[in-house]
Amino acid sequence: MATWLRTYRFAILAGVLVLAVVGGIAYNIWWGTNKLPVVGRVPDVTLTRVDGQPLSLRDLEGKVKLVSFIYLRCPDVCPPTTAKMAKLQNELKREGVFGRDVVFVTITVDPERDTPEALKEYAGKFGADLSGWYFLRGSSEDTKRMTDGFGFVTQKQGDLVIHSNRTYLVDGDHNIRQVYGMADNFDEEAAKQDILALIED
Repeated sequence: MATWLRTYRFAILAGVLVLAVVGGIAYNIWWGTNKLPVVGRVPDVTLTRVDGQPLSLRDLEGKVKLVSFIYLRCPDVCPPTTAKMAKLQNELKREGVFGRDVVFVTITVDPERDTPEALKEYAGKFGADLSGWYFLRGSSEDTKRMTDGFGFVTQKQGDLVIHSNRTYLVDGDHNIRQVYGMADNFDEEAAKQDILALIED
């Protein structure tokens, strides 16, 4: 009876060890295939916040950043993208990470017309918390350096600025890790999960 019991216990222990090893391998395979790749590097360009203070994305060391490009006269994708980001902001506040572990950055691609006052008013319409959501503008030259660095294409056509439909997720080491769409093509739930994953990375 004692021999049978020892054999039974050994079989159970062996089974548990096998499951642990297989589970570990499966997790590593899953994480390795699902971990966000590095798809680019943020440019080192200093722009200006709506309060007049200079800010480079490189100043936000250690924080995950969700970066969007907009302009205030945009007739289509910019406002709904900002609205979705505002919803995501509130969800991340409930998670206790907004402003501490993750910040949002919105950069105008029409700095000649989008004044700091106008950007601040725009931010207020969407309930943007400026303690963790930076609205930036710069000279035309610095703005182009920023958009070129992200691969965000713009072209002025009269009062309009034709532009890419992209929103970017940047990790704490200044690497671009994910590219989303804008408006209906911006999935805030996917962005939330990616942000939380990068915070834990």
